[in-house]
Amino acid sequence: MARCANALTLDTRPVRLFQPLVDRYRRPISAAVGRLRARFPALRPWLPAGVAIVLSVFVAVFIGETRQQRHRHDLLADFSFESRELGLRLQDRMIAYRQVLRGARSVFSSVGFLSKDEWAQYVSNLYLGIDFPGIRGIGYVSKVPPDKQAAHIERMQANGYPLYRVWPQGPDDQRMPIVRLAPASDVNDPLIGLDLGASAGLREALEQSAVNAQARMSPPSSLLTQASADPATAHADHIFFFQPIYDPTRLMASAGAGEADRRLALTGWVFGLFQPSALVSATLGPLPRNMTLRVYSGDRQTADRLIHDSTAGQPVSWQGAVPLRVVMPLLLDGQRWTLVFEGFPRAYANQTAFNGEWLAILMICLLFSLSVLLMTRARASAVRLHNLSLELQASNERYQFLATHDALTRVANRFLFQERLASTLAQASRYGRPFALIYIDLDHFKPVNDQLGHHIGDLLLLDVTRRLQSLLRDTDLLARRGGDEFVVLLPEVESIRDAERLADRICAALAQPFELEGHPVAISGSLGLATFPHDGVQAETLVNAADHRMYLAKQQGRNRWVSQGIESIEV
Repeated sequence: MARCANALTLDTRPVRLFQPLVDRYRRPISAAVGRLRARFPALRPWLPAGVAIVLSVFVAVFIGETRQQRHRHDLLADFSFESRELGLRLQDRMIAYRQVLRGARSVFSSVGFLSKDEWAQYVSNLYLGIDFPGIRGIGYVSKVPPDKQAAHIERMQANGYPLYRVWPQGPDDQRMPIVRLAPASDVNDPLIGLDLGASAGLREALEQSAVNAQARMSPPSSLLTQASADPATAHADHIFFFQPIYDPTRLMASAGAGEADRRLALTGWVFGLFQPSALVSATLGPLPRNMTLRVYSGDRQTADRLIHDSTAGQPVSWQGAVPLRVVMPLLLDGQRWTLVFEGFPRAYANQTAFNGEWLAILMICLLFSLSVLLMTRARASAVRLHNLSLELQASNERYQFLATHDALTRVANRFLFQERLASTLAQASRYGRPFALIYIDLDHFKPVNDQLGHHIGDLLLLDVTRRLQSLLRDTDLLARRGGDEFVVLLPEVESIRDAERLADRICAALAQPFELEGHPVAISGSLGLATFPHDGVQAETLVNAADHRMYLAKQQGRNRWVSQGIESIEV
């Protein structure tokens, strides 16, 4: 889970702001007033006014400094929120790539080893450049024991790679060469035969993936072709995303036997090949002009760990202002990235801390000190402090809302959804009541953004939100997971049929055309349903089940829902 490293706290006790100042300066001011009274008796009637003027100036300066601090605090809160959204978008993209690799693994597990042309056709049908930007290619790494290396090379040479060999040369132990990589290109083709096991970092990632039977990301690694290049001059500018493949027959025979038997069932790995900088750029797109991003591999923020820099190494001028800084660590399938955001939030980028407010405070204090008695002034100061307290309370409520709700649609965000899901799960487990989840992904939303612009896309999301909310009960919860994905929590259902009937209505509502500023827009929805306890008794299991079924709905033609025991329902 990505988390923001900045701790944001607000002072909720504004009434006590002046107490340290009163305690510090009460005695010196009293002594100075006493000396003036003794030395200049004629000025005695003016002393209260003089003291009021001095105190007014002092109070105005103090309020100005307090406002400056709170203004920067507000900037940091908004900037942290925007940065966290970008970090979660990157994390969600890697989850989508994991699903791509799982699909490729299923092909190898069910169909068997694909030929060069079959693999190229399969990868071309994924439309990587459109639906999964930032990925360089998808391939297959074979596990070749020492006694089968010669046969492996002969088989590859006879099946479309006449010049195939395993390289670089290394110890005559188990080799892990790339045997498939698509799409074919001048940069991908020379990597066929590259032994990933020759790199310590890649070998460790491959072995960890095989041991844990899970997806595993490699550290940044350098890639050499057979003709290339001196390893000392290569740059660690690529990452691999591995997914192990096992022989189903051997795996079933060794189920529960242990890690050693699982290793025997291992046949190879499917992998995705990325350039980290291209991946980040394709996922986040152009950053706002008032924000920069640097991504480091690991926890150290050093030049040798830098894998992405949105400034392309060019210095950024903040026009004399000190930029805000947010550090966000991300754990991505075994690898830790550190995201460093600098800049200002969009809402406050062109605003100052005061906008003339400090001058108005000073004028009011001066006039007040000349026209009213000290008791009246004390009462007015109490009113002013009360107003500051109300403003601070309103600011607290605003940021509490932003922390738990989506900034665009104003429905619950992933954090509030996780809290409500945990609470519902606890109640359901205690009282034995079922509940349901509906995972919704909008079909054909990206073309709307690309062709009509993000403004129309935002209006479409707002209309979709209103349609969905009109179908829900007061006890149901609608949350936006990010982008064009929503999830509905149904805490009170009698059976899966209740959720399926609601899914029918949602599909019908989304299939109705939208009219957005004169533009007719047609979309649909792909839905995945999961119920407690049938599909799991843990929050992550239920969400994953609904998410997986949503992808099944997409694969089966979209504009439909998929639930337990039902292959596909089209509306």
